[in-house]
Amino acid sequence: MLLPSKITIILALTLSFYSCSTSSKKSSELAKADLFYSEGTKLLGEKNYREALDKLLTASQLDPSNPDIHNNLGMTYYFLNKEEDAINHFKTAAELDPKYTRALSNLATIYQTQKKYTEALKIHNQALKDLIFNERYRTYYNMALIYFQTEEPLEAIKYLTLSLRENEYYCPANFKMGEWEEKKMSYDKALDFYLKASNGTCYQEPAPIYQQGLMLMKLRRYESAISKFDNVIGRFTDSKYSTLASLRKREILATANNNLNQAPSF
Repeated sequence: MLLPSKITIILALTLSFYSCSTSSKKSSELAKADLFYSEGTKLLGEKNYREALDKLLTASQLDPSNPDIHNNLGMTYYFLNKEEDAINHFKTAAELDPKYTRALSNLATIYQTQKKYTEALKIHNQALKDLIFNERYRTYYNMALIYFQTEEPLEAIKYLTLSLRENEYYCPANFKMGEWEEKKMSYDKALDFYLKASNGTCYQEPAPIYQQGLMLMKLRRYESAISKFDNVIGRFTDSKYSTLASLRKREILATANNNLNQAPSF
């Protein structure tokens, strides 16, 4: 896997603004809710999930009809491995605001991790009806993963293509396309996708660079392959890819030595 399975959950860090009420008591409660929501969201982004849960639950008590709070509660419960609680809060957020596409996307992602593919696809398609949703590329990618799981590769490739049409540098989709082209032994095309997969947010991922080295090996571009493997070994010393890169590099050098030893002398 290129990235952790939970990477597809959308972490919404944008704070919402609350409108003032004519009731001073109500206004005070909303102000407190805003404060607890902001603190909880910050803690969520810092991966302090238990502290985030405490703040967001307080915010929810003060402002129970705010979908942003329920969405972030859903994410917090998800990362605490309380998936049913997460589902309930995402559903609540979507019920409070039927146009809240972010909550729908999160809900679909959980169903996907539970292998409830029919439910996940239904909600993904519902989310795609929001033409201004700015993470459509991620939704298309998630749908592609479902079709790979259900052994419908042509549908999967269709949605990977749509994902890259929305965001050509989305590295997980490029990586998956690289795997597909590699499987077809289209090593030049695979290399191009793996190169794109090491850009942007995936710059710190060793897998795309390692795969680039493998494709260069298959294309018999050994010097370039060694350069990629050295990159992995130098930058990702403690990863399994460093070990794999060292093995592949030794293979290339051993083959080169054997060829040299077997060369005829004159």
